[in-house]
Amino acid sequence: LCKYIKKHNVNVYLMGYYFGKNENVALSVDRANYVEWRLQQCGIRPERINPAGHGYKELSQGGKPGDLRKVDITISGNAPAVQPQKKPTQIDIANLKKDESITLDNIHFLPGSHKITSASEVALFHLYIVMKDHPNLKIRLEGHICCLQNTTHDGYDYDTQEYRLSENRAKAVYDYLVSKGIDKERMEYKGFGISEPLAWPERSLADENKNRRVEIRVTDK
Repeated sequence: LCKYIKKHNVNVYLMGYYFGKNENVALSVDRANYVEWRLQQCGIRPERINPAGHGYKELSQGGKPGDLRKVDITISGNAPAVQPQKKPTQIDIANLKKDESITLDNIHFLPGSHKITSASEVALFHLYIVMKDHPNLKIRLEGHICCLQNTTHDGYDYDTQEYRLSENRAKAVYDYLVSKGIDKERMEYKGFGISEPLAWPERSLADENKNRRVEIRVTDK
């Protein structure tokens, strides 16, 4: 596999699976992370391993337990020499109206977790500046997830061991703004699980990434 990746200059997407009890979610993440580590040990650059794919995917009923204790490795195209980070969305407050929403770009979380990655700091700080510069602005932070089937319930957050992944991710952004001094009375948060997908059914990694998001909705200004 390492030889193939190097020869064809491709990226890979990792997805760990689990079977059975909720405690096994963390095991699926560990499986994907172990495969990532082994790929790096054989010389694959970290930027060739898609970070959005590190995690788990709860499968519907069916199949043998042994079939679900695995990590899928998907080839996802040529690896660019440099992968510049997408600039955070510039929120134009003057043009936003009440009840309008916008997706927060570059807000990323650890797989199966509500913990925000360090790569999200620029986008979070930009949101803080917007809130600080517009003291009459009130918002609702809305969390959405991907990769669940046959349910509208929330995802499993193995940090808190509860089915509130999208809610906890929205709250994590809320907590960040509170820590920076933004008044709690100006904000609220809510998790929508997979109930409001932008792409359905999810047929690709791009579809999953569209659904895995945090949105900001103006409630007053």
